[in-house]
Amino acid sequence: MQSPGANEIDLAGASIEYIGPDGQRLLSYSDDPEVGEFGVEGTQDPENTVPVLTEREDRYTVTIELETDDTSDLRYLEEGEDATVRINTQAGSEAVTILNVPQSISSYDQGDAVEL
Repeated sequence: MQSPGANEIDLAGASIEYIGPDGQRLLSYSDDPEVGEFGVEGTQDPENTVPVLTEREDRYTVTIELETDDTSDLRYLEEGEDATVRINTQAGSEAVTILNVPQSISSYDQGDAVEL
């Protein structure tokens, strides 16, 4: 979402740096994303302006296409792994999110305490 007082944010001109357990990759926008690209969908977009954030109320979902290949730096995350996603706009603003896949409860022995 936009910060207070921010101008429109065109995510088509943004880049995403994906830093996973096996490396990093710079991703670019696509209307029909493939592996190594990202897409944007409107979650809350009354004016239908995807991929441009025009109102503070706009909410978008960013999707990153990953691979099933275990050797790729863009592979799906496994239990206990995390990745950092850094979105950089053309105006120079940055948003960072850390994605974390929790450990599976099934990997614990019966009677172990499990933090949820």
